[in-house]
Amino acid sequence: MRFEWPHVAPVRVQVSRQADFNEVVFDQKMAASEPLHVGGLEDGIWHLRVRQVSAGGIEGYDANHVFVLTARPE
Repeated sequence: MRFEWPHVAPVRVQVSRQADFNEVVFDQKMAASEPLHVGGLEDGIWHLRVRQVSAGGIEGYDANHVFVLTARPE
């Protein structure tokens, strides 16, 4: 799966099956304007959380998005 959006600062991206992110399956800090590639996700409902990261390493507020993956329809 690939996500792209305009971001001008580094971000931290997390993906989880749960809205509370108790079990994170993907956690990566990305440079500005770098596209996100996440592999190995099963079909179903997923939660994406993105936070901007300052030059000092301080993370900002959460931006959350729920998406449904149907890469292998029956």
